[in-house]
Amino acid sequence: MCIAILNKGGQISRESLLNCWESNDDGAGILYVNNDKLGVYKQPNKGRKSFEQFYSTYQRLYNTSAGMPMLLHFRIATHGFGDKFLHPFLVSDTLGLVHNGIISGLGDHNYSDTAEFRDIIAGVPDEWKQDVSLFSIPLVDQVTADLLGTYNKVIFLDAQGDHVIYNEESGIWDEDNWYSNSAYRSRVRYYGHYAQPLSTAATKYYGWDEDEMIDGVDDKRTQEYYDEITDDLTEELFECAECFETCQVDEDAQCVSCGSYNPAAVDYVLRKNYADLL
Repeated sequence: MCIAILNKGGQISRESLLNCWESNDDGAGILYVNNDKLGVYKQPNKGRKSFEQFYSTYQRLYNTSAGMPMLLHFRIATHGFGDKFLHPFLVSDTLGLVHNGIISGLGDHNYSDTAEFRDIIAGVPDEWKQDVSLFSIPLVDQVTADLLGTYNKVIFLDAQGDHVIYNEESGIWDEDNWYSNSAYRSRVRYYGHYAQPLSTAATKYYGWDEDEMIDGVDDKRTQEYYDEITDDLTEELFECAECFETCQVDEDAQCVSCGSYNPAAVDYVLRKNYADLL
């Protein structure tokens, strides 16, 4: 479910960022320090050219950051579909965040769980939310930890370059940069805590010689890959809170009987729709 990155060490390689882009192909964003405030850059994924634009912007921001940390995020949409819910999110002009995971009880089909989480944090008094010292307040720290649980990973960054990572131990430190999962190392897609190797055939980005390929991959390889990842996908049923029955869901994790959104079905829908990207 997405990858969140704290870039406080060396510049991240093009290969690593491309792995992140392809593995989490609903777009990306950067949070950076800019004149004692935070700057936000968001790039929807529209294919190869949009990655080139993202990468060149990242290089420029890194080279002009004067060594200040940056946050990067690559998204797989689960709640709140659409480019307006790309990370990062600002809590205030001087405090922002990126998130990896699904926050139980927050968000729905129309609104991101991360956006709702941001709204909760932003509800504290203005004088509290100027920097990451907010999370040294025991009540705020406890509420934040309770909302995120064990598996959600969130990085907060302020305009002084200070940061706080929740569930830091569940991520990976690599050369002074922190990654919420291993998608930067290879092309994998995370379904909850399960990582499935990703074929370039299943992404919006088809490789360096895109114009010379037919749909990104030959028919035989496409069929073999489709068969491999769909062998264990049966038509599952989910308890619907509106119908009070067990129902199938559509590609947006909505009940096919009443149309209500079912967060419990998101992981299944992602895996099933993964094949549909071919």
